[in-house]
Amino acid sequence: MITTFGSLRNLSRASREELLVLRGIGEAKVSQLLAVFEFGKRLAREPYSNRQITSPGDVFDLLGPEMQQLSQESVRVVLLNRRKHLLHVAEVFVGTGNESFAQPSEILRRAISHAAHSLILTHNHPSGDPSPSSADHQVTKRLRSACDAVGIELTDHIIIGCESVHSDDPYFSFREAGLL
Repeated sequence: MITTFGSLRNLSRASREELLVLRGIGEAKVSQLLAVFEFGKRLAREPYSNRQITSPGDVFDLLGPEMQQLSQESVRVVLLNRRKHLLHVAEVFVGTGNESFAQPSEILRRAISHAAHSLILTHNHPSGDPSPSSADHQVTKRLRSACDAVGIELTDHIIIGCESVHSDDPYFSFREAGLL
């Protein structure tokens, strides 16, 4: 399987359909593999439940390795309590290619249901370039207004990409850039 997919990371990204076409792999084994990969993702997040998330680097450590591997855009919200400890991470939208759109109402619904004090919006750019688009700027403004209206702090909006010759950081933080 690793030979077919090139690496364990690529194997962990394979869909149910991609795994089912492998010789000797049936529905039961595919279900087991997918469960193991999901277990690994959850296990990697576990240390954060007792730790403060206070910087874009903390968010990148939590979500970056997984989100960098995605072939489509994923919008997630990191929900924090008053002490900036992780309450929950929720995927609120999955886009196609390089486009996604998450409604502020859906993001706030998640925050309110978990009694979050603050939230960090994050999404990936499958292209690897973490530079914000004009749509990213618009979503941030709309979400900030919505958060202000309900009394939930929008701590940051972080775009996850990859390190490149144009940027030393594999992410872009609206807060660090002074845009939030």
